[in-house]
Amino acid sequence: MAKWQELANIDINKISKMSRRDLAKTVSALASVGDKRIKRFNANQAKHGGADSPAIAQNKKNGGNFSVAGKTVNQLRAEFRRVSNFLNAKTSTAKGWKDTKREFKDRLNFQGLDDDRIDEFWSAYAKLQELNQGFLSSKDFDSLQLQKFIRDEMNAGGNEETVLNNALTMMENMYDIEAEADAKRAAEYENRLSGAFNGGENL
Repeated sequence: MAKWQELANIDINKISKMSRRDLAKTVSALASVGDKRIKRFNANQAKHGGADSPAIAQNKKNGGNFSVAGKTVNQLRAEFRRVSNFLNAKTSTAKGWKDTKREFKDRLNFQGLDDDRIDEFWSAYAKLQELNQGFLSSKDFDSLQLQKFIRDEMNAGGNEETVLNNALTMMENMYDIEAEADAKRAAEYENRLSGAFNGGENL
């Protein structure tokens, strides 16, 4: 096991008991590995092109490069979690991202889409995740279903812009259906409640 793996997987109870000095030293060592990994990923992307991986996109959203300067103990604990999650993510490396895309290509059956179109797929997916995080936590829809929806749109000839528009329309329609169902359930409950008061029905 590499040194960074040992540090990134330190038990959270041990982290909570570390002095600021020891915690800063641990986070600094991990931050150095994380920042170098980001640099290598960006260099590979500049050379070969393509969309950000989920780990890289999430890291950019959460603040980019890692650091310890000026942070309190609680902030250092949060930075430890952030850099550890990043380093443990398969898609934080160019190779891991390439392998993940190949796995998803096989699983989702992209039906002959070339690498540029697959990069469009991931770009659209990342944008939709950012725009509608709450939607993907719905019991009626998950990330795999969204991926399949985007795949089907792209297999039908859609580009990233049309995929985004159609996906957002689909999400809005599902929100409307769910809102109507909630309103119906609320009305039924009110009717039962009224009946209970008027006729003694047990709820």
